[in-house]
Amino acid sequence: MPLQDRWKQDKEACIELQKLKKFVDFVAAIPGVTKEQKENAEVVNWLIENIDKPETYRNWCVQIMIWYDVDHEIGPLQKPEVLERYWSVLFSDNDLSVEATAHTNSPTPPYYKYGRDGYSLNLNLNPKKASAKLTIRKPIDDFVAKAMNYKKYITDKTTKIDIELERNIDDYGFPI
Repeated sequence: MPLQDRWKQDKEACIELQKLKKFVDFVAAIPGVTKEQKENAEVVNWLIENIDKPETYRNWCVQIMIWYDVDHEIGPLQKPEVLERYWSVLFSDNDLSVEATAHTNSPTPPYYKYGRDGYSLNLNLNPKKASAKLTIRKPIDDFVAKAMNYKKYITDKTTKIDIELERNIDDYGFPI
Protein backbone atom coordinates (compact mmCIF):
# COMPACT_ATOMS: atom_id res chain seq x y z
CA MET A 1 0.00 0.00 0.00
CA PRO A 2 1.51 3.39 -0.95
CA LEU A 3 2.23 5.63 2.02
CA GLN A 4 -0.23 8.35 0.97
CA ASP A 5 -3.00 5.69 0.93
CA ARG A 6 -2.10 4.70 4.47
CA TRP A 7 -2.72 8.22 5.72
CA LYS A 8 -6.02 8.41 3.81
CA GLN A 9 -6.97 5.19 5.55
CA ASP A 10 -5.77 6.57 8.89
CA LYS A 11 -7.13 10.10 8.50
CA GLU A 12 -9.01 9.79 11.80
CA ALA A 13 -5.81 8.81 13.61
CA CYS A 14 -3.95 11.74 12.04
CA ILE A 15 -6.70 14.14 13.15
CA GLU A 16 -6.61 12.66 16.67
CA LEU A 17 -2.82 13.08 16.85
CA GLN A 18 -3.21 16.80 16.15
CA LYS A 19 -4.66 17.11 19.66
CA LEU A 20 -1.13 16.59 21.00
CA LYS A 21 -0.41 20.21 20.02
CA LYS A 22 -2.64 21.31 22.89
CA PHE A 23 -0.34 19.43 25.30
CA VAL A 24 2.74 21.01 23.70
CA ASP A 25 1.20 24.49 24.01
CA PHE A 26 0.25 23.82 27.63
CA VAL A 27 3.77 22.70 28.56
CA ALA A 28 5.31 25.67 26.72
CA ALA A 29 3.16 28.03 28.81
CA ILE A 30 4.25 26.64 32.20
CA PRO A 31 6.11 29.32 34.20
CA GLY A 32 9.86 28.86 34.04
CA VAL A 33 9.96 27.45 30.51
CA THR A 34 12.89 28.96 28.63
CA LYS A 35 12.82 30.89 25.36
CA GLU A 36 14.60 27.98 23.66
CA GLN A 37 11.97 25.53 24.95
CA LYS A 38 9.19 27.78 23.62
CA GLU A 39 10.92 27.84 20.23
CA ASN A 40 11.24 24.05 20.38
CA ALA A 41 7.50 23.86 21.09
CA GLU A 42 6.79 25.71 17.85
CA VAL A 43 8.94 23.24 15.92
CA VAL A 44 7.34 20.23 17.66
CA ASN A 45 3.87 21.55 16.83
CA TRP A 46 4.93 21.86 13.18
CA LEU A 47 6.21 18.27 13.28
CA ILE A 48 2.88 17.10 14.72
CA GLU A 49 1.01 19.12 12.09
CA ASN A 50 2.99 17.23 9.43
CA ILE A 51 2.94 13.80 11.08
CA ASP A 52 1.43 12.33 7.92
CA LYS A 53 4.63 13.21 6.02
CA PRO A 54 7.49 10.84 6.97
CA GLU A 55 10.04 13.13 5.34
CA THR A 56 9.44 15.53 8.26
CA TYR A 57 10.05 12.91 10.97
CA ARG A 58 12.53 14.05 13.63
CA ASN A 59 13.05 12.79 17.15
CA TRP A 60 11.49 15.01 19.84
CA CYS A 61 10.20 14.91 23.41
CA VAL A 62 7.75 16.94 25.50
CA GLN A 63 7.15 16.03 29.13
CA ILE A 64 6.32 17.12 32.65
CA MET A 65 7.97 15.13 35.44
CA ILE A 66 7.38 15.46 39.17
CA TRP A 67 9.97 13.95 41.53
CA TYR A 68 9.24 13.02 45.15
CA ASP A 69 11.42 12.65 48.24
CA VAL A 70 10.77 9.03 49.21
CA ASP A 71 13.03 6.09 50.03
CA HIS A 72 14.17 4.35 46.86
CA GLU A 73 14.40 0.99 48.60
CA ILE A 74 11.78 -0.33 50.97
CA GLY A 75 11.17 -3.51 52.88
CA PRO A 76 8.70 -6.19 51.82
CA LEU A 77 6.08 -5.10 54.35
CA GLN A 78 6.19 -1.39 53.55
CA LYS A 79 3.64 0.20 51.27
CA PRO A 80 5.21 1.37 47.97
CA GLU A 81 5.25 5.11 47.30
CA VAL A 82 5.48 7.09 44.09
CA LEU A 83 9.05 8.14 43.17
CA GLU A 84 8.13 10.10 40.06
CA ARG A 85 5.07 10.92 38.02
CA TYR A 86 5.17 12.04 34.42
CA TRP A 87 3.19 13.02 31.36
CA SER A 88 5.25 12.42 28.25
CA VAL A 89 5.04 12.51 24.45
CA LEU A 90 8.11 11.08 22.74
CA PHE A 91 8.74 10.62 19.03
CA SER A 92 11.85 8.52 18.41
CA ASP A 93 12.87 6.33 15.50
CA ASN A 94 9.37 6.38 13.91
CA ASP A 95 7.69 5.45 17.21
CA LEU A 96 5.26 7.78 18.95
CA SER A 97 4.78 7.14 22.66
CA VAL A 98 2.22 9.00 24.79
CA GLU A 99 2.20 8.19 28.50
CA ALA A 100 0.89 9.36 31.82
CA THR A 101 2.25 7.13 34.57
CA ALA A 102 3.89 6.93 37.97
CA HIS A 103 7.00 4.98 38.93
CA THR A 104 7.06 3.51 42.42
CA ASN A 105 9.68 2.18 44.82
CA SER A 106 7.95 -1.21 44.90
CA PRO A 107 10.45 -4.00 45.60
CA THR A 108 8.62 -6.25 43.11
CA PRO A 109 7.08 -5.67 39.66
CA PRO A 110 5.23 -3.74 38.49
CA TYR A 111 7.45 -0.76 39.26
CA TYR A 112 5.09 1.62 37.54
CA LYS A 113 1.36 2.13 37.67
CA TYR A 114 -1.13 3.75 35.40
CA GLY A 115 -4.18 3.78 37.66
CA ARG A 116 -7.22 5.90 36.87
CA ASP A 117 -5.01 8.84 35.95
CA GLY A 118 -2.84 6.81 33.59
CA TYR A 119 -2.65 6.80 29.81
CA SER A 120 -0.60 4.78 27.37
CA LEU A 121 -0.39 4.91 23.57
CA ASN A 122 2.36 3.56 21.35
CA LEU A 123 2.22 3.87 17.57
CA ASN A 124 4.80 2.71 15.05
CA LEU A 125 4.77 5.23 12.20
CA ASN A 126 7.48 3.51 10.19
CA PRO A 127 6.77 4.32 6.53
CA LYS A 128 8.05 0.85 5.55
CA LYS A 129 5.12 -0.66 7.46
CA ALA A 130 2.56 1.31 5.49
CA SER A 131 -0.03 -1.44 5.60
CA ALA A 132 -0.38 -1.27 9.38
CA LYS A 133 -3.54 0.49 10.57
CA LEU A 134 -3.05 3.04 13.32
CA THR A 135 -5.29 2.39 16.31
CA ILE A 136 -5.88 4.93 19.06
CA ARG A 137 -8.01 3.24 21.72
CA LYS A 138 -8.29 6.13 24.20
CA PRO A 139 -8.88 9.71 23.05
CA ILE A 140 -5.81 11.94 23.26
CA ASP A 141 -8.04 14.51 24.96
CA ASP A 142 -7.95 12.17 28.00
CA PHE A 143 -4.16 12.38 28.15
CA VAL A 144 -4.15 16.18 27.69
CA ALA A 145 -6.74 16.65 30.44
CA LYS A 146 -4.71 14.49 32.84
CA ALA A 147 -1.53 16.45 32.07
CA MET A 148 -3.26 19.78 32.60
CA ASN A 149 -4.06 18.62 36.15
CA TYR A 150 -0.42 17.91 37.02
CA LYS A 151 -0.48 20.46 39.87
CA LYS A 152 -2.80 18.27 41.93
CA TYR A 153 0.16 15.88 42.35
CA ILE A 154 2.47 18.50 43.84
CA THR A 155 2.80 17.64 47.53
CA ASP A 156 5.07 18.38 50.47
CA LYS A 157 7.22 15.45 49.24
CA THR A 158 7.76 17.04 45.82
CA THR A 159 11.45 17.79 45.33
CA LYS A 160 11.58 18.88 41.72
CA ILE A 161 9.45 19.49 38.64
CA ASP A 162 11.17 19.02 35.29
CA ILE A 163 9.84 20.35 32.01
CA GLU A 164 11.31 19.03 28.78
CA LEU A 165 10.64 20.48 25.36
CA GLU A 166 13.33 19.03 23.15
CA ARG A 167 13.75 18.59 19.44
CA ASN A 168 16.60 16.76 17.73
CA ILE A 169 17.02 14.12 20.42
CA ASP A 170 18.83 10.81 20.04
CA ASP A 171 17.08 7.44 20.28
CA TYR A 172 17.48 7.51 24.08
CA GLY A 173 15.76 10.86 24.55
CA PHE A 174 18.87 12.99 25.07
CA PRO A 175 19.38 16.27 23.14
CA ILE A 176 21.83 16.06 20.26
